[in-house]
Amino acid sequence: MDDVKAFLSKYINWTFLISVLFIVNIVNMCGILSLKADYFVDEIYTYGKANYKTPVSVQIKDAAGVVYIPIEDGRIYIPGAKPLMDCVVVQRDGRFNYANVWKNEAKDVHPPVHTALVHTVSSFFPGKFSHWFAGVINIAFAVLTLLALRSLCRCYVRDEKTVNIISFALIFSGGILSAVTFLRMYIMAMFWITLLTYYFVRESEEHTEGYLFLLRVFAVALCGALTHYYCILYTVIYCPYFRNIWDMVVIQKKVSLHF
Repeated sequence: MDDVKAFLSKYINWTFLISVLFIVNIVNMCGILSLKADYFVDEIYTYGKANYKTPVSVQIKDAAGVVYIPIEDGRIYIPGAKPLMDCVVVQRDGRFNYANVWKNEAKDVHPPVHTALVHTVSSFFPGKFSHWFAGVINIAFAVLTLLALRSLCRCYVRDEKTVNIISFALIFSGGILSAVTFLRMYIMAMFWITLLTYYFVRESEEHTEGYLFLLRVFAVALCGALTHYYCILYTVIYCPYFRNIWDMVVIQKKVSLHF
């Protein structure tokens, strides 16, 4: 066994393997996302809320929700997809119009950060639509989630090989790949929750509870709240749990000092 460990330490460059891990992660997600052909109504909703500027004239209702598409009764559209494209693409006079994003999101239940990012990417390509506009955001936050997860794992596991195995399990899991291809804000919310959990777990080990820790928690909790309301629910539930763990650690320290 010692010979195997010596061989691995001598001939395997773990930094190189970690780099390969992230490259494989990105290539894997890009490959899956390139196969995307159809869209859920919520995904159209994402682009509509990000880029739609024309006043709503008709609500086209679906069993899963409502998609706002500007259709004038009796008018013939050529090409037929024009009403939909007018809804989901950025017009040249509407680039980087975050006031419009805020106005659209004010009519929705979801916070505006993800929608603003989709609008930002779309604004570089006015008049065009692609699933890659929201897809690159998902890929970026999936990679950030992997980084946060690796840091969280190191709080529990000191063996780097185990951390790498967990990382491979994440990047090839059906759940993460499905989430990447779903053009909504859930991958971003996953990152904020993973990062918040890491800060709490690391703090429970270091026991500092300084201003820097509180500032980090505030910043991540705020970003999460502006991404999805699920993040608010997680934070509200997790904070009292962490507070109880912290109190137990403090009491244990006092008891140990007393004896």
